[in-house]
Amino acid sequence: MKEKEQGYAVLKGVTPDTFNRFLQWVYHGFYSAPHPKMVDASSPLSPDTLAIKEANEVRIGGSVDVPASEAIEADIGKPVEPDFDWSDFGSKTKNKKARKNEDCCCSQFSSSSRQSLRQAFISRSYEALRSAVPIPLARKNENENEDYADVFLSHARLYVFANKYLIYDLKTLALENLHETLKFFEFYSYRTGDIVSLIRYVYGNTQIPDDGKIEPIRSLLAEYVGLEMDILMKDSAFRDLMIEDEILDTAQRQSLLDDYMAAVMKRI
Repeated sequence: MKEKEQGYAVLKGVTPDTFNRFLQWVYHGFYSAPHPKMVDASSPLSPDTLAIKEANEVRIGGSVDVPASEAIEADIGKPVEPDFDWSDFGSKTKNKKARKNEDCCCSQFSSSSRQSLRQAFISRSYEALRSAVPIPLARKNENENEDYADVFLSHARLYVFANKYLIYDLKTLALENLHETLKFFEFYSYRTGDIVSLIRYVYGNTQIPDDGKIEPIRSLLAEYVGLEMDILMKDSAFRDLMIEDEILDTAQRQSLLDDYMAAVMKRI
């Protein structure tokens, strides 16, 4: 085998941090997510729109150095305010009074449906096999200056790694940890980029649904998008994911759009 001759094996698309968390899980039955980064909310260089590309490699064994992590920075500092109001789409011919009454009705219905979706999201449960070692619960963010992109991605990357190498217990644990983190995440409008980065990575690195079988992590995110669409739909970076993105291909964008529209139907 090539690995035997070289003295090391190469795991393509796996970051050093992801592999270290895998080793931590092997020896301890759990893994630690990174701490959120503190950023300046007033800075024009917002981290919201960082496009993260998994182009790293980990080499196991031998004396070969581990390549440094690579990331691609996309357009940063995009405004949260929408270029246009999606709620007005297709309703230009309505008079102001009719639209006002409709908006009021839809707003009340949306609030009610959101509460129902929120409860359903919180109630999601998994059967991760954990060790007897106490595992800290997910930490709730306290303000908009806390960047959670790396926290979310740490769970998503480990999920993708476990899925690729058929490590089902780790896959379930990573999914559960991501769910716990999202459940406690206070979604400030400035932090849309944290979620956009997560969605981009998941839809770019998991299988498009076939025969109605949706990848569990996609199902989790689709439900979360439906829950927080009031904020996400105002963000141009999120809309661009479904229209034109440097990382996602046409099929991946269409899959995301299909999931988004299904989430919209649950809110109306």
